[in-house]
Amino acid sequence: PLGRIARSIAVPTGAALALAAVLLVFGLGSSPAGVLACSLGALVVAGVVADFRRSLAARRELHPDHPFAARLRHVLVRNRRRWGAWMAHAGIALVVVAIAGGAWSSQDGGELRSGDVLRLGSYRLEFVTVERERSGASMRTRAVFHVHRGSENLGTMRAGRDFHPASGEVSNEVAIRHDWLRMHDLFITVDRLTEDGAVRVQAFVNPLVPLLWLAGLLTALGGLVAGWPDRRGVDPGTNPPSGVERANDAVHELRNGAAAPGELLSGVRGETGGTTT
Repeated sequence: PLGRIARSIAVPTGAALALAAVLLVFGLGSSPAGVLACSLGALVVAGVVADFRRSLAARRELHPDHPFAARLRHVLVRNRRRWGAWMAHAGIALVVVAIAGGAWSSQDGGELRSGDVLRLGSYRLEFVTVERERSGASMRTRAVFHVHRGSENLGTMRAGRDFHPASGEVSNEVAIRHDWLRMHDLFITVDRLTEDGAVRVQAFVNPLVPLLWLAGLLTALGGLVAGWPDRRGVDPGTNPPSGVERANDAVHELRNGAAAPGELLSGVRGETGGTTT
């Protein structure tokens, strides 16, 4: 049992330690809490992936002639609630990692006039002009920025305020640019606009924020998989898996460390309708 447990946790633990080492090598050890949170998130996600891989390997050992798609379908369908719950847990772990990324956020700001440049990390924000427009019941004011990263022109971003004369309310409109490749978001806010055309700007680079989208998708998909109704009938011309086949699957998964003995035993009982003494 100890050997099986050690094999089960080897890959997730290695992934967590590897991520912690990478963060330290790249000089991100200034936030121990951030490193710890990211490592724990990696531990959970890698654990789910490793367990899924072991289940597929067990199925391949039992039925080497079956194509990958058939093995994948069998693993997901037979343990649908289990895998749905684990996918949701992985999504929650990604949320933790995304929040932990805030430990390495950067920001800068200042008062800019037309032609002035604000630098934040590899970004260069050039303030161009102020656009004013009356739209319906509101008055829109936008500061226009040309955004560059190194020598790359990333286009134009607009941030500003909307004034609603009827209610006297002012709402801030934030400019956001998602960078899925580098896994961070660039935010630009305008705190104040002066009569002479100057603007008070704040810019933020928030790492790992795009992970929140992936986490939400994974959590929702896990809930869908876990809650999908059981098939009531069997397609004509097909034979449902026998209790012996289910038991063989359980033995192979247990040997590969893919599930706990109690979980597999309960699954076999449910399929065969038998009892143990």
